[in-house]
Amino acid sequence: MGVLFLQVKMGGIMDANRKNVKLFFIGVISFILLSGFTPDEIREKLEKGDELVSEKKYTEADKILNEVLREVNKENPNPQEELSKNIVVPRIYFSLGDSQNKQEKYENAKSYFEKIVNSQFRSYWDVKAIYNIGLIDYGLKNYKEARGSFNRVLTEYPDSEEAPQAQYYIGLCYELEGLNTEAIKSYENFLKLYPEHLWAEKVKAKLNKQGR
Repeated sequence: MGVLFLQVKMGGIMDANRKNVKLFFIGVISFILLSGFTPDEIREKLEKGDELVSEKKYTEADKILNEVLREVNKENPNPQEELSKNIVVPRIYFSLGDSQNKQEKYENAKSYFEKIVNSQFRSYWDVKAIYNIGLIDYGLKNYKEARGSFNRVLTEYPDSEEAPQAQYYIGLCYELEGLNTEAIKSYENFLKLYPEHLWAEKVKAKLNKQGR
């Protein structure tokens, strides 16, 4: 089996806050990979896995995604192989976490997202994993834990597309905890930081309800 020179397009689809939101990252990453799959097969399998998740065919999706994960996780002493694994594996974990989340297997989903966050290798998927951990805790009414994740998004990834939503959810968490003063401050901070954001109007509505 030979060493292959790859170019892989990376992308993902997830459902955030019960609304269909396509999160995409199309970038061409060149690396060397020793694998039983060809470059096109890896790309096609990952895309097929995401497609099956979107169609709610979770068993089939998990089977394909885990098949790719096992293949790229094979031990290899080649340092370039390890680099390529660090690029691809977080993307697979994210898709598996997305699948588990949509099946309402929240602890399993968190475990996949935490694998991304706890990796020594930083990737595009880190902020999305942290944000989704926050969403899961929010859905489970673990508001303090959710705020911790959302605050981490703001602290570590202030320019990310998740940052405004994280700021909004911090306010929601405070509100649902009955901490209205903190909630108001969080909503006001949202409008200060993101006055043109799509969610600005509903933040204003929140503040109006509070008499602000």
